[in-house]
Amino acid sequence: MNVLLSLSSFWSRVCNRLHLGKWSKYPSYWMVRVGVKPKVNFDSVQEADTFLQSLHPDPASSALCHNKVISPAEYDLQVVIPVYKVEQFLDACLQSVLEQKTKYKFHIVAVDDGSPDKCGEILTKYEADNRLSVIRQQNRGLSGARNSGMSIINARYVTFLDSDDMLAQGAIEKLLDAAYKHNADIVEGSYKRRTVRGKLWGGETALYEGISSRKSLTGYPWMKVIKAELLKNIHFPERYWYEDTIMGMLIIPLAKRVALIKDNVYYYTYNKDSISFVAAKNPKNIDGIYITRSLLSDAKQCGALEAAPDYQYHHYLQQIRNNRCRSLWLGPDIELAMFIISCDLWSEYFSSGYVCSKPNLKNMELALKNRDFNLFRKTCYIDF
Repeated sequence: MNVLLSLSSFWSRVCNRLHLGKWSKYPSYWMVRVGVKPKVNFDSVQEADTFLQSLHPDPASSALCHNKVISPAEYDLQVVIPVYKVEQFLDACLQSVLEQKTKYKFHIVAVDDGSPDKCGEILTKYEADNRLSVIRQQNRGLSGARNSGMSIINARYVTFLDSDDMLAQGAIEKLLDAAYKHNADIVEGSYKRRTVRGKLWGGETALYEGISSRKSLTGYPWMKVIKAELLKNIHFPERYWYEDTIMGMLIIPLAKRVALIKDNVYYYTYNKDSISFVAAKNPKNIDGIYITRSLLSDAKQCGALEAAPDYQYHHYLQQIRNNRCRSLWLGPDIELAMFIISCDLWSEYFSSGYVCSKPNLKNMELALKNRDFNLFRKTCYIDF
């Protein structure tokens, strides 16, 4: 099984990298269809869910909360930095914010999430600076650290900065200039990747500047400023992987006015110790479907589902493919169980009044509607 998965994944990457046509991707699909078959049949969504829960239980955490948003705010921007085992990066991260030249008032909230290294000592050095506050807590994970940093918001906008990353010079000035100019709920800039030694490469650049549509935004919580009011009743669901999923399922749908700037505002450190590099066979990848299910319930409750139905629907179809990619190396039984739950969620939330308008997602819609596992696999390989 692993050999065929490796071959099919390799060939898919080659086809996508060389921009080859759809027909070139069929060998990847057929290798998996013929040689990587589920051994378990599930007669109901309950059976599929029980199977997944036996391998990795659902953390069952909600993104809905009550943060305190102070008004009128003292600052223009609150910079939330979760800190855990990043002693080699932390100084540069903090300095990248403190050295910003800007007319705007900002405040850093750094959250020491029980870091076992020297991060606590490094943060102590900065506490004398009134532009920075430190919260110290027992380890709660990335979501728990971010949530502590945003539980009290004393700024008009919030930005999230991971402690192994950096803000580009001028980032605060440029993002807030656009935010105030357009009275935007979200402003997103561009970013560069950064090696652990500081060399810049790649990244993503906005195609244009000014008022935009939700679909032009990425799902990252960083390289953005977000209006504090959007976060009044939302935080990151704890104990899940893929907590950033709240951007596409809750925060972006609730934003009424968004804008882009082309300037690079963020340097993302490409760290091979991150989840995406080391955890392909960890059962916690099942969190992808769990957090999707949880956030759909939250979105319905807080109004994010009806606020942007077309965006939500297409995002969901894409999300199901993303969940499969993350869990692919866990085996076909898990793949099938997650697909069955995905079909059930489609039926519950999107079976009435929703129509797919994107050609590359049409077959995904059809696969979920008809509960067609082979078509689901085919569209994951051929249409993306």
